Amino acid sequence: MSKKLYTAFVPLFAVAAFAVMPAVAQAQPHWYRNGTIIKAGKTVKVTTHSVLPGLDFKALGVTITCKVVTDKGTVTNPTSGGAGYDNITNFVNKECTATPASPCKTGETLELTALKGEEPLTAENEWPSTLLAGPPIRDEIREIEIWIECNKAGTKTVLDTFTGTLTPKIVNGTTGTEAGCAAGTDTVAEFDEPGSGFLLDPAGNKGFPSGKDCFWGSVAGEVITVKNP
Repeated sequence: MSKKLYTAFVPLFAVAAFAVMPAVAQAQPHWYRNGTIIKAGKTVKVTTHSVLPGLDFKALGVTITCKVVTDKGTVTNPTSGGAGYDNITNFVNKECTATPASPCKTGETLELTALKGEEPLTAENEWPSTLLAGPPIRDEIREIEIWIECNKAGTKTVLDTFTGTLTPKIVNGTTGTEAGCAAGTDTVAEFDEPGSGFLLDPAGNKGFPSGKDCFWGSVAGEVITVKNP
């Protein structure tokens, strides 16, 4: 190629590269159901369960492990074409234990309670979250509020409260069932300390979650995954 022709082509290459860059930068992760992208604006109900022995929360000098027995919400791809988002509308932990020892007194039950604005989670008072481009793709869960409580015959004592944002990574699976959760083949939200972040109490002490939460669609066997469209 002659020098003159090369000089003429350089600006064209630059313009073409510049035109492609915004499209790449704007690629955002979306939610899929059974391998097919969920239609923009359509809301799909999902439920989750923790991978046994459960989710851990390190705080107050102990590691608290709880089984997630109820975790419900929805996933949606916005009509704007932006990143997929979801809402956690119910999150209940049970059978909490602590290592090396429970911070509660003898006869009291240790509990981790999920709230927002000191109120229970509901469809109108949810934890909002948005998918973050990867790799790995993460789910930014905001407005989280966790209370560490001791319960004795229905009377609760609050030991500490933690609030903030967490970003578990989403690891795609091939199944969407409780059996698949136990087998390790379901899609999971993995709290991978320190990547998923931490929560803070009023004194600035950190609380770190860890463990896996597997999830699937409301219809038996629905596999929910994430990827760029």
